[in-house]
Amino acid sequence: AIEARLRAARPRLLALVAELPADVLRGHAAWGWVHMVLHGHYLDHLAVIEPWTAELRARQTDGDPFLADPRPADHAGLREQDAAIAARFDALLRPVAAAHWLDGTPTPGWTLGDHVGHLADWLLEGERAIRTWHLDRRWLSDPDEGLDAWNERHVQRQRGASRDDVLARYDAARAAMLAAVDTLGVDDLRSADGWSWVYDCLHGHVRKHLAMLGPWLATLDWPAA
Repeated sequence: AIEARLRAARPRLLALVAELPADVLRGHAAWGWVHMVLHGHYLDHLAVIEPWTAELRARQTDGDPFLADPRPADHAGLREQDAAIAARFDALLRPVAAAHWLDGTPTPGWTLGDHVGHLADWLLEGERAIRTWHLDRRWLSDPDEGLDAWNERHVQRQRGASRDDVLARYDAARAAMLAAVDTLGVDDLRSADGWSWVYDCLHGHVRKHLAMLGPWLATLDWPAA
């Protein structure tokens, strides 16, 4: 309801502002109203809100689901959760120009292509973990070399791939992981190990990286200083 009021009111005000003659608009009284109700006022409140949102991003990067128990009741609930985050991924990352996938480092040392390739790596590892569970009823442990070393080794192996190749690999890995999840019973899906692999390789992992990438994505279309 609050967002609806904002979406309705802002265009009305902009339309009225557009009718003001330039000398009136730039006058002290009118400009005080226009600037402070529009962008000046926004900046005032963003300066207050941003430290709080930065804390939320940090929590999301660390994997906080903002729920006491994020596990759904069944596979349909899982698909609904995953689809919501997949839609965010599609809206935020797929439109980014190909050059930005290789140029620039949204986080220290990693390009956008590195981030998405890394998501694909863990989707494939999750699919392998489920196959292993079906074969001998044990869940895989973390890599012996350590997570950081494993991540960096896989990123280096795929580094330099084009935007289209990275996305194609990600989409194929995601489809394979979702198909593997469908082979789990509900009890296995909701078990501690099963849910850890599913959530941390699917939408839980994507949520973390969207939080890392968010500030960089927000500035891509900013004008030069």
